[in-house]
Parts: sequence; C-alpha cells; structure tokens
Amino acid sequence: MSVQKPDYSDYRRDTVVLYLQAAGLIERMNTEALTLLVVGMLLADDTGSFSEKSLVVAMSDPSTLQVARTLIAKARNE
Repeated sequence: MSVQKPDYSDYRRDTVVLYLQAAGLIERMNTEALTLLVVGMLLADDTGSFSEKSLVVAMSDPSTLQVARTLIAKARNE
C-alpha cells in the first residue's frame, strides 16, 4: 500500500477553510482535533478515503502540519 500525498491545491485549501467555517467546527473542536481533521481532509481522495499509514506519515510531517495550522488560522480569521 502506498502512502497518499496531501493535496495542497488552492481549491482543496479553500474547501477546507469553508468547511470548517460553515460547519461551525472552529468553535466546537479543540486545536488537536482540528489539526487531525484538516490533515485528513488534505489527504482524502475523491471518495473521502485515506489510509491510516498515510495519516500517520502526514501527522509527523512538519510541512503538512504547518499547512493545517495555517488553514485553521484562516478559518478563524486570524
């Protein structure tokens, strides 16, 4: 099984931010949970799937975590 790479396209980034805002998740989830969710959203394929291995690898990648933090801050309007 290969490790999926995060999708950093502008479209995916915008979608993540809009989803976090529209669903009210910024107010309801703590930062750790939001980070895990955003990384998963960056990894998800067209069917919304990703492997556990891909998630573990992405959660240990500083650049992926920085993108997730940036998107969370944008959704918070920071």
